[in-house]
Amino acid sequence: MPHDPEDLPQPSRSHPERPDRLSHPTTWVLVGVGALGAWLLRDFLERRAPGPWERQLAEFDEVRQLVRDTHVRPGEPEHFLDAALRGALAGTDPYSRWYDRNEAAELERQNRGTYHGLGVLFSGLGEPFRVLFPLPASPAEVAGVRVGDRILEVAGRPVPPADPMPLEQRLEEAKGLPVGVLLVGLDGEHRRVEIRPAAVVDPTVRHAYFVDAERGIAYVCIDSFSRRTPEEFDRAILGLRSSHLAGLVLDLRANRGGVLEAATEIANRFVREGVLVTIETRTGRETVVAKRALANLADLPLVVLIDAQTASAAEVLAGALQDHRAAVLVGEASYGKGTVQTLTPLPELGGVARISTALYLTPAGRLIERHLPGAWDAGLVPDVELVLERDERREIGAWLGLIGPPLAHRAALEDWEKSSGESLIPQHPPDRHLVAALALLSGRRPEDALAQAAAGPK
Repeated sequence: MPHDPEDLPQPSRSHPERPDRLSHPTTWVLVGVGALGAWLLRDFLERRAPGPWERQLAEFDEVRQLVRDTHVRPGEPEHFLDAALRGALAGTDPYSRWYDRNEAAELERQNRGTYHGLGVLFSGLGEPFRVLFPLPASPAEVAGVRVGDRILEVAGRPVPPADPMPLEQRLEEAKGLPVGVLLVGLDGEHRRVEIRPAAVVDPTVRHAYFVDAERGIAYVCIDSFSRRTPEEFDRAILGLRSSHLAGLVLDLRANRGGVLEAATEIANRFVREGVLVTIETRTGRETVVAKRALANLADLPLVVLIDAQTASAAEVLAGALQDHRAAVLVGEASYGKGTVQTLTPLPELGGVARISTALYLTPAGRLIERHLPGAWDAGLVPDVELVLERDERREIGAWLGLIGPPLAHRAALEDWEKSSGESLIPQHPPDRHLVAALALLSGRRPEDALAQAAAGPK
């Protein structure tokens, strides 16, 4: 260890003929170098000393060895690690977590917004493999599969009526090559088409249709945000604009978020300029700013529906629209999740760590995270607040989870409904939030419309 200056030996006075070494310039250089070396050595030793993180790792390793050596059923090492990582991240905040290998694959699929297949929904009316409708831009739609078609054969072999597995196996066996499919339509006509299984967009825009065709008011529901949601949204709006689109109800109820960039991109459709969201990290702030060229819906009258399950990226979208006065918010106060999670794949561990790395603020600077001090409110407060009853909420929630038919296939489904007497298009249940939204877009007072709806038809 270096000594303090007062411990250094004093120069000798008994030999005056000897020169004073400390007075020599070279001596002072050496003393300076020695002091510098001592300081560097101390800094090195302090850096090498175990800090709290290192001590915790040592303690964790001790517990790991204890489980390995003494637990009656120690299990596989990777299971112990997964459990440890899951607990460690869960303890940091309500949103951070560890995804194991299987969970990570499903998470990536959800964020990617696609799956591999044909892209059809079946009717479930008793006839197996009767197509309700093909999904937009799916391999099935591109190949010419129609509403009501029934799949009889795949790759030259019949599909057993009660077992869907052969269909899935044959699609896997195709390995991306075209597959011959024999269909029979509602008119009894048999047709052969070739379908190349490919990536299919897993719908996040669940419903898009005219809820008041006479006034040109449309309804669009976004269930969550994947990387493909803006593409889905634009496709739905394009279909609605082919008719007279004069107003829009955007439903974000029960939308728990997803990919942040998808939400800001849709917000930009309605906002010409200004900040859409501010992201605050440990190192500073970053703003996402609207681009005028993307604001193709900025003049469209808009009402947004929110509720207590509207969270995260959905709150980013709703908050941006509210702060810019681009929409009126109707419904119940949102959840209040104002943190951003970053996904970090860790291939050697076979999983993904989701860690809260930032806070977001609305364009007006509102922090709405319910678990942090300093929030303006625990969530967004709607401009027109209306709390639903439990039964209403349950019925609406079930309907929001369904996949409604694309606008292009609604007419064919309506014709099929008339000829079969079956209900094929899911009907929107009684919904006071929607009643209030339609009133606003029609120039009426929401309370008057709600009173009239409660009174029933005259």
